[in-house]
Amino acid sequence: MLGLMGLSLIGLLISVMGSLLGVGGGFLMVPALVLLYGLKMQVAAGTSLASIIFTSISATIAYKKQNQVDWRLGSMTAALSIPAAAVGAYGANLMPSNTLGFLFGIFLAFIGCRAIIDARPKKRSNFKNDLEQSKNQKEE
Repeated sequence: MLGLMGLSLIGLLISVMGSLLGVGGGFLMVPALVLLYGLKMQVAAGTSLASIIFTSISATIAYKKQNQVDWRLGSMTAALSIPAAAVGAYGANLMPSNTLGFLFGIFLAFIGCRAIIDARPKKRSNFKNDLEQSKNQKEE
């Protein structure tokens, strides 16, 4: 197991990555706490959420200063996600830790595949053809 210094360094790196990607960092923190510190999934999830409260507040303030927050959309999603989070936390305690870990792994694999698919280079437009089409439209 890593000591307090290791945990602090992991928390720092995860906070930077989570804020950069806008994901809060839980998808990194939970596996780190389970694999490196031997916590049960439920304890790792609760601990991750407790620490992410502060990461989320700090990142939201920074994004607000850059005028990058849609408060209306954030409020609408919070209205549903607050009670849903309570249901999820309750449900996590009803299943064995290994089942929760398995579901978490499937979720991460799905998200990872989506990120890879979405990051593929898009078909590049042919600038010369686009320019000719633009000229033809102006002439008409």
